[in-house]
Amino acid sequence: MCVSCYQKPIMILFRFSILLCYASTSTYSFTYFSASSLKSHRMTSQYSSPKRRGRRIPSITAQNWLMTDEHSVLESYFNVTASTVHPAPSKLKQSAASEEFVSKAENGTNRFDVPTHIAFICDGNSRWAEMNSLPKSMGHAAGADRVVNLISFLRRCQSQTSAPTDGERNTLECRRVQYCTLFAFSTENWSRPESEIATIFTLIEKVAIRYQQHDAIRNGQIQIELLGNLDDNRIPEGTRNELRKLQLDSRTACDKRRAQEKGHNDVLTVCLAINYGGRADILLAAKKLVQSIVSGETPPDAIDDEIQISSRLSTSSLPDPDLIIRTGGEKRLSNFLLWNAAYSELYFSDILWPDFDEVALNEALLWYGKRNRRFGGRGRE
Repeated sequence: MCVSCYQKPIMILFRFSILLCYASTSTYSFTYFSASSLKSHRMTSQYSSPKRRGRRIPSITAQNWLMTDEHSVLESYFNVTASTVHPAPSKLKQSAASEEFVSKAENGTNRFDVPTHIAFICDGNSRWAEMNSLPKSMGHAAGADRVVNLISFLRRCQSQTSAPTDGERNTLECRRVQYCTLFAFSTENWSRPESEIATIFTLIEKVAIRYQQHDAIRNGQIQIELLGNLDDNRIPEGTRNELRKLQLDSRTACDKRRAQEKGHNDVLTVCLAINYGGRADILLAAKKLVQSIVSGETPPDAIDDEIQISSRLSTSSLPDPDLIIRTGGEKRLSNFLLWNAAYSELYFSDILWPDFDEVALNEALLWYGKRNRRFGGRGRE
């Protein structure tokens, strides 16, 4: 019998095995093997159970990964998760602290202070992959999946216009979050290996392409903004084009929705910081100010007004972040939103970014809700 006669049953078996793998790891919507490693997986597959907030994560032998390269694994990830990257909302585990906070809020003894603008330093993708014996590309893929799910969660919370039900109380009224900034790639990340950089931009491009067709983008519910120097020739042209198309499409849809639904603006603005650095942003703004003064457009004494700098930053259209969350255990800003973070609340989590789920976000919001923001004054007594 010819070889082609075996292709169809083999592919059916492969797809079925992928479904089994996904069903057994429902928290993560990606597979850990390719067609070339299917036979080896049947012979050597074992499941370890490193606890990651109650999840079971499949282990994979080095033998399986030697049969494929990182880019094919990344491609397999997107092929498998095309229909599952936005899972249906599920009931979230509520911590005792969240339960206490909600109880106090209902009794009027606490406040639902929720940040208007949350910024995330998404750290820990590579370490997550290493801890689970996976290539770095899968860590970045898992991180991208977390970004998409987090945006969907914020969007769902924002659309809640009534008091939360018993099953939704742990959202802590996050519907008032209007801006979300994600540190995707810094100016310092160019020092990483070329293969890893290529994987990251491949991933960003594919996410941008898929998100262009998302209902929240097409219906004008999410507006995408880009921060950083995208004109850098080191960024693949295809990635730049897809990101700018995503930004333009989202702006157009949001403007149309605002015009049709005047007075009802529940748009969630998502800012992607790509090839971004806080120092570079400040330096560029200072150069623009100097050029404006030299040309006579701006009086020399304007240099004493800090708004002359802030209005020339790439973040000029955004409010300063109320809350900056960094995952992965490190406790520094790493050149992120340096000008804007002057009065931001800083929350550092030991959880690696791919594991920073809705429960972890609620804990951060709970912590923020208890802060007394004084801005140099006395604040709440």
